[in-house]
Amino acid sequence: MAIDAHRSNLWKILLPLLLLPALMTDAAAQVIDAVMVNGETVNLSNCRFVRGRIDIPDQVITSDFDSWAVVDFNDRIGTIVANWRFAGINSNSDTNSYVDIWDGDQSGTKLVDHSCFGSVYDTIRSGRLTIHAKGYAASCLGISLGLIWYSDSLASVCKYRLRSPSVGNIGAHTALLMWDSNSDSMYIEYGTGVHMITGNSKLLVGLDSNTEYTVTLNTWPDRGRECCKLKTTFTTINQSPPCCIDVTDLDSPFATCYVSSQPTPDTFFVPTPLDSVVAPINGRHTVMTDPTATDPNTCNQLHVVPPGHSTSLRLGDVYSEVFRGEGIAFQMIVDTMQYDIFMLKYAAVLQVPSHQLSMMPKFTFTIYDENMQPVDPTCSAASFIASPDLGWNDMGGLCWKDWTTIGIDLTPYHGRFLNIVFTTRDCGGGEHYGYAYIVTECFRKGITSPQCGGEAVSHLIAPEGFNYLWYIDDPEDTISTSPDVDISIGGVIYHCRISYVENPACSMTLSVYSGARYPLADFDYNIVTTDCRHFNVVFTNNSTVSNDGIHPVGTGEPCESSWWDFGNGMTSDLYSPTTHYDVSDTFNVTLVSSIGYGHCKDTITKAIIMPTFLNYDEYYAVCDSMTWWRDNTTYYNDTIGPLDLHPAPNGCDTAYALHLNVHHSVTNHLGTDTSCWSTPYSWHNHTFPDTNSILVTAHLIDSLYTTEVCDSVVTIDVVRIPKYDVSFDAGADCLIKQYHLQATSDAPYFYWSSSPPDPTLDGHTSDTVLTLSPEHFTTYNYHASYTSDFQCPTVSPITLMPVSFPTAELRVKPEYLTLDEMEYDAYDISHEDQERSWTLLEFVGGEPYAIVNPQPEEHIHRRPATIVDSVQVWLEVTNGFCHDTAHASIPMKYTSIYAPNIFTPDEATNNLFQIYAIGVAEVELDIYNREGLLIYHCNDLDHPWDGTREGRPCVQGAYVWRLRYISDDFPIRKQEKYGTIVLIR
Repeated sequence: MAIDAHRSNLWKILLPLLLLPALMTDAAAQVIDAVMVNGETVNLSNCRFVRGRIDIPDQVITSDFDSWAVVDFNDRIGTIVANWRFAGINSNSDTNSYVDIWDGDQSGTKLVDHSCFGSVYDTIRSGRLTIHAKGYAASCLGISLGLIWYSDSLASVCKYRLRSPSVGNIGAHTALLMWDSNSDSMYIEYGTGVHMITGNSKLLVGLDSNTEYTVTLNTWPDRGRECCKLKTTFTTINQSPPCCIDVTDLDSPFATCYVSSQPTPDTFFVPTPLDSVVAPINGRHTVMTDPTATDPNTCNQLHVVPPGHSTSLRLGDVYSEVFRGEGIAFQMIVDTMQYDIFMLKYAAVLQVPSHQLSMMPKFTFTIYDENMQPVDPTCSAASFIASPDLGWNDMGGLCWKDWTTIGIDLTPYHGRFLNIVFTTRDCGGGEHYGYAYIVTECFRKGITSPQCGGEAVSHLIAPEGFNYLWYIDDPEDTISTSPDVDISIGGVIYHCRISYVENPACSMTLSVYSGARYPLADFDYNIVTTDCRHFNVVFTNNSTVSNDGIHPVGTGEPCESSWWDFGNGMTSDLYSPTTHYDVSDTFNVTLVSSIGYGHCKDTITKAIIMPTFLNYDEYYAVCDSMTWWRDNTTYYNDTIGPLDLHPAPNGCDTAYALHLNVHHSVTNHLGTDTSCWSTPYSWHNHTFPDTNSILVTAHLIDSLYTTEVCDSVVTIDVVRIPKYDVSFDAGADCLIKQYHLQATSDAPYFYWSSSPPDPTLDGHTSDTVLTLSPEHFTTYNYHASYTSDFQCPTVSPITLMPVSFPTAELRVKPEYLTLDEMEYDAYDISHEDQERSWTLLEFVGGEPYAIVNPQPEEHIHRRPATIVDSVQVWLEVTNGFCHDTAHASIPMKYTSIYAPNIFTPDEATNNLFQIYAIGVAEVELDIYNREGLLIYHCNDLDHPWDGTREGRPCVQGAYVWRLRYISDDFPIRKQEKYGTIVLIR
């Protein structure tokens, strides 16, 4: 129904509005309070309501508002009324704030077009409405939108809101399910499992890799009411995040490298810490593999790999020429059945320039949860900004931190995803560096001892890298602050509080039994299945320490290592593994747990019975113009396969199989139709886009049927005339000022036209090659078509200007080069608007040493990489078809002298003072100290000064040198040149 028809029948709108108050008082009325969310679909499938509503409540617009929603009505509804208004706008013509409503999706009929206030009335059987509401803070103060529907059918009332189901952190065997509801409990069904939980998320475990799952959610009090049930589908991947990260595995799919070119600290944020995601860059994301190597910037005091490790990750450059920032993020899933402590070791090197704090070099790390929120900003994050106040090792302009350890207790995060993010950056000016070294590892929480068995344990060892406080009953009665302790009392429980060296407030307490110690093996298991044919078993290792081999000591100490035999030919040394069974049988599972570095072991074997199932068959027949649907699966063809599964309390016991027979319909052919590439074509919901580039002959089919019997299949052949690709080959004869133009296309028919008209085309519109001399800018059009009457033509233009000659002119400076001034500039001073290219030839010994083609800028600035005899500069300019060149030469001044002003005799480089000269003879070099004493003399510039006098090192300071020589430019008498050299030790 068109919107004009709505307005011409005003009484049809007013009547439902007058009846609305009575409807709103109906005891069976259903109200859905739902604020529109951008892109959300509100599905009203299978629900019948006396009245329902979707609202955007009145709100003050403090920022721009842009939201759309899709409302699906898949049942007979009745009447729809939509009301909306914007407060505070100037007029109905204000286009900054509006509501659009489509019948169907955005390709359907627009019921409301950019209206600021009003209402829509319509009666529908089923279908979809798409609503787009937009408001700007500058033009409106508030917005209200209501969509109301009602009919005479009975209401199905849902008590609780359920919306926005989503699945994230999808791995091979796990996924995180999230939703929005005001219900205290939720009914969740996936695979063959049924779960009732609280909260707004659940970690789905025991899944098969690369498998599609459908999850159904229903608020527990509303279970069985279809209108309150939501479903979502996801597919597991082939890999899951690891239970512990390895920072040196840069190729891991769960490691992401970043770089930044912005010197502003605000660019360091999460979940995108830096500007762009990149592949690992050696030098910026670097794996260090030499445990004996040291960091040169710390005078080789810092080892790049900490003791006890073979590799580390260096994040950032060890030097700085321009600003650089680096980051790397790792994802892991916490499984405390495998590891319950995450250990981070780091070292950092930061230069300390005289900058404002926000522009200083920096190193940070933060551990985030699955929603990128810091899990513990105090104990699981740190930000170090270069400063002499850090308390690190200070080297005057540089501070560095030796290897430091922190440990995170993973117990509170079991089943959750963690994101560990590291960043480094140089200073904002790009002249000072900042970088860090990182190592990570995971292990089970506990204190170890090399002794086990009937003897009382005499030596206890805590995890390395912390501060320690050992005690028995009261922390105030400290026994030791060492990482290990020799016990004095056996048969009691010792406690050790371990805390960060950096922050003693971050700590955890470990307990250990000091008497006789035996391993006590034990485990539980949970069977998870998705199709009653394949089974995953999740094992929970409950092994602990016992003082008699029968009873746990009560400290909760886990055994140190485990080995499993699953009875299906597979084994594992994981602490709490998952294995797979694909047959219904009984399997004997054996667990061997050990302590005392493997000296004491205990074994337990349990029988696991895999469930069985029964088969039943169901037979159906449908037309081939119809589909058969059951449990979110649509069947189109003759089918024999699984249909439905019914879980029993102890597993799967019943499976139904479908036998579907499809009857064939009669086909009616309607003939052939044609369509142009430039015009959309639609027939019975079959469409062609308007960009077809090839000839397409399509055989389109549609089925017409009733809900009871098979009717007929209607077909039509459509010839889609294509768009042709055209390429031009154009050249110019600059002497006689003519173009030669040829177009190439695979079209069967073509002709030429021009705008403005070119008389030289007369009689040549069908030529394959044209000779043209346009007097003005002229566009020549090439018309290509599949048919001789040029139905659906493709028109490709090319614009030509009158042929003209370009003129090249350049200027260079300086007139000649010297050793002191080796840089030169070249300028394009041509007057026409032309394209240019440069060629720079740098000669050494009369031969070209370098041939350079820089970017085509108007001004070229360059310094040769070595001392040259001369530089030849060539400039070529062109207007597309014709070109001209210009040339200039810059010679090297024959006599030229260069002397450095600083040298460092004790370093590996720049440790000699040497003067370089061209065109000089009879050289004498004298060097004096600050007292005027001659300390060095030579008659040959090939013998540099090493900073000593009579074999002894000279002190640090400034020295004066005098060079006497005969110049080739002025050979009559000797000349003198003086200078100063600074010796630095």
